[in-house]
Amino acid sequence: MDHQVAPPAGGWTLYAERWYLLFAFSLTTFSQCLFWITFSPVADETSQWLSTSKYNVDLLLNWGPIIFIPVTPLSIWLAERPGGLRLCVRAAAWMTASCVLLRCVVCLWPAMFLAPQGGSFDAGLALLHLAQIINAAVGPLVMNTPTQLSQTWFGEVS
Repeated sequence: MDHQVAPPAGGWTLYAERWYLLFAFSLTTFSQCLFWITFSPVADETSQWLSTSKYNVDLLLNWGPIIFIPVTPLSIWLAERPGGLRLCVRAAAWMTASCVLLRCVVCLWPAMFLAPQGGSFDAGLALLHLAQIINAAVGPLVMNTPTQLSQTWFGEVS
């Protein structure tokens, strides 16, 4: 099945806004990757701060490949729909922002969420895992759509 679309008679119109979209997409992709790998370089310190095992901290990183598999078909389905690229970029941006907010809640108010500071250990660790799962779900949205972004927003070289 060939999905190529023939250009209109007058040719494609290339909008300057495509650079803004490319910047927003790139920033979202950069943020997703940065937030995904945060805990691994400092796994020992993180395990001490959370009073948990290093294996539990490693699971924070491993949510990426675990969640990537079931979310990939959904991301492809979303991207193929009319307006799907826009939906993927917006969903990725909002999901990345929400995972950062969840992580900030735990870090800004550790006394409320982390046992070593007097809070509920389970709540803090659960929120961090939830944030990493949301961030992991963003992965397929930003990793499966660059070719579609290129095809949709940037013209052919003549």
